[in-house]
Amino acid sequence: MKHIYNPTAAFTQRPTANATGTAAASKVFMLLLLSFFLLASGESVGQSIPVYNNGFTASERAGISFDSDGKGIGPSYSNNELVINSTGTGSSAGYNGFIFINTNYQTKPGFTYNISLKARVTGSGSNRDGKFYVNLGNSESQIREGAFKAIPQIDISNTDFLSTTSANLVLGSMSNLVIGIYVDGSRNDATIRFDDLVITERCAPPVPQAFSASSCTGPADLVLTATGATAGERYRWYKGNSSSYDETIEGSYSVRVSTSTIYYVSRYNVLGQCEGPRVAIEALIGKPVKPTVTTTDNCPTGEVVLTARGASAGDTYVWMRNGNIVAEITATSANNFTSTQTFKRANEYGLVSVYIRKPSGSLCTQSDSWDVNVMQQGQNITSPSASAISACIGGSVVLTASGAVLGETYRWYTNQADVFPQWQGDIYEIEAPTTQTTYYVSKYNITLGCESAKVPISVTPAPILQHSAITGNQTVCQGRTEIYSVPNVVGASYTWSIVPADGFVNSPAPSIANANTNQVSITSPNEAYRGTLRVTVSNSCNSYTSELTVEASNNNVATGNLVEPVNPVVGQPETYGFASNIDDNLIGTLIWSYRRTNSPEWISTSPSPTTSRTFTFQSMPGDLNGVRVEIQVLNPENYCVTGLSATNTFFVGNEAIVPLPVELMFFKAQAQTKGVNLTWATASEQENKGFEVQVSRNARDFEAIGFVESKVGTTALRQDYNFLDTKAVIGTRYYRLKQVDLDGTTSYSPIRAVALNTGNGTASAYPNPFDDAVVVTLNGTEARNVQVMLMDAMGKVLQQRTEETSGNSITVDMRSVTTKGMYVLYILDNDTKHTFKLMKR
Repeated sequence: MKHIYNPTAAFTQRPTANATGTAAASKVFMLLLLSFFLLASGESVGQSIPVYNNGFTASERAGISFDSDGKGIGPSYSNNELVINSTGTGSSAGYNGFIFINTNYQTKPGFTYNISLKARVTGSGSNRDGKFYVNLGNSESQIREGAFKAIPQIDISNTDFLSTTSANLVLGSMSNLVIGIYVDGSRNDATIRFDDLVITERCAPPVPQAFSASSCTGPADLVLTATGATAGERYRWYKGNSSSYDETIEGSYSVRVSTSTIYYVSRYNVLGQCEGPRVAIEALIGKPVKPTVTTTDNCPTGEVVLTARGASAGDTYVWMRNGNIVAEITATSANNFTSTQTFKRANEYGLVSVYIRKPSGSLCTQSDSWDVNVMQQGQNITSPSASAISACIGGSVVLTASGAVLGETYRWYTNQADVFPQWQGDIYEIEAPTTQTTYYVSKYNITLGCESAKVPISVTPAPILQHSAITGNQTVCQGRTEIYSVPNVVGASYTWSIVPADGFVNSPAPSIANANTNQVSITSPNEAYRGTLRVTVSNSCNSYTSELTVEASNNNVATGNLVEPVNPVVGQPETYGFASNIDDNLIGTLIWSYRRTNSPEWISTSPSPTTSRTFTFQSMPGDLNGVRVEIQVLNPENYCVTGLSATNTFFVGNEAIVPLPVELMFFKAQAQTKGVNLTWATASEQENKGFEVQVSRNARDFEAIGFVESKVGTTALRQDYNFLDTKAVIGTRYYRLKQVDLDGTTSYSPIRAVALNTGNGTASAYPNPFDDAVVVTLNGTEARNVQVMLMDAMGKVLQQRTEETSGNSITVDMRSVTTKGMYVLYILDNDTKHTFKLMKR
């Protein structure tokens, strides 16, 4: 059976038949299970919930009576079935009358109630018959006659039941719910039996009647009106497709408009917290009010009955079908005069319109028309068109469809088998799914209540693309084919190209194979070439472009330079690294070594060889004279790497590290009550004149605030010094030492910073953008060691060392950072990790 959704219809959950002897337990279990799933599914507009269940067990028979109209006796019970027996004999035997069941359930205003039950007729002879109908009400006197359900003749051994469902009941106040079952049967000791009685309750307010308002000129203050709300309901007013609304108890809503504007109104049940469908209502400027039209049609019938409202006395309803006038009805009263027209589907189908025409001489003579498409007998509403789309994960997606004509809208479903839609309207905005998901949409004729078949809309999730570097060797032999790639992302497109560098514009260009995939093969020309390899990756969400400098050369001389710590401190951990023109994937093992003053011997570090790209002195020696690394190149012949030893290695290092005349062991700056106290110590001194103390407010521009003379000039023993800055004020002050030799040679210490009266709140790093130094303020004031690591945007480690806090801050020397761009600074303070994104100025 095809289900036609109606806003006022209830969806009934029917229990299954049960074996004799287990009926009561099974029914209770089924009701609990059904209630669980309904509760677990969350709020859903129009969802039916069982509120009364009677399996006619011994504990469920209270409040049941039989009011005979002359025949029959009961109720009695057999096998947990309610039984009405015949009275009389032979052909005069039978039963008729009302079974009344007082549920003691209090109905809710505005809710829809529906009853389902099963019935069968048994007896000892043939030619017996039985029929019944069922209704709901607030009292026995309210039960009215309905359409009979005839029960087919069955043998006594036949246990089949006829299932039936009652019409819907909508009540206007809190009332006791009464079930009335009228039975009628005759002949041969027939008995009628009932089982599995379930009442469901649904909160689904119907569509209100809405009445537009108009003014010939604007701006104007207009009052839109609606009717239909019952006790416990309110009206919700929407402007256009907005999700925000105003709520009123009365059916009037004041607006001020300059131009014609469409509003929507719905009925909202406060007790059930559910909202019915919205209906359009217009605030018209320049034309009469467009008529409001309702219908008694329920789609399958052979005719459509339309009733128009909104005309004032003297106004005329003009009815048209397919552009031709079929009726003109003039209003004779001013109080909501109506006009009704009937259209036969067999021969009066097509576009039906009605508008209001004002009397001659009126400023505004004709309203907009109300239109509906009346379908021909035997035809169904056609399905909409919808296309599969992609959606960005983490965002939202708007589902759309096409094909709706005047009077039609769309209904949106999450499952094809759903009876009640998730949304009704032109669009359906949802959160993008994380897996491919299919939704469904149908067309719905708002006035006629007809709905098309559902069609699927497939939504494929698409990720937000993350910028990735191109992998592959930058330098290759001339004429060689090399593979370059970026990560493969499903659904993404790839566009590769090579832009020649200056001086190679007229040179033969490399060839690219598979230029529309994430991995390409590039064959270099048989001569020198240099250029930029570029790939653009895009999908429906975003795109990014990565570049890599590539070169074809038959003489790729291996070179590099040592990356040294800035202002190394004797006795502190200091890390060395290197940079090279050889791609990382071509580098094999490394041997780090160092040399001391007045010694030609190179001392290899442990472990050796290693694959580590850095080497750290856990305690920086004061007599260091050189650091180097021996780098092994893998398969150098494939990439034309030259300048290597017989074992395919080359050296990068600094073999002329000059010992400092003053070995600075530490330099600290700490805030005290009287100012900022500076302390430092030297491990040795050679012809040292002393230390000029300098201060700055921005870590760039320093000025001298004092001079501390050397205690001895030249010594191999530790010397301790201090200086108190009594002029320190609120804010951050940066300090450094300018060491001066007797011959005038100078050198500078690392920068230290002190944040005065800044509290101990959230950790921060400044300035940002930075120049030569970054100050990191931390929580707490105790002195402690923290781990510092600086990385570039590609994840390459540039600095890694341990710093001792000065007060509540540390100062990170940034003079080794020379390239503008984004950098990431990590600070590990005990068990707390702080991350700062910094920009080089």
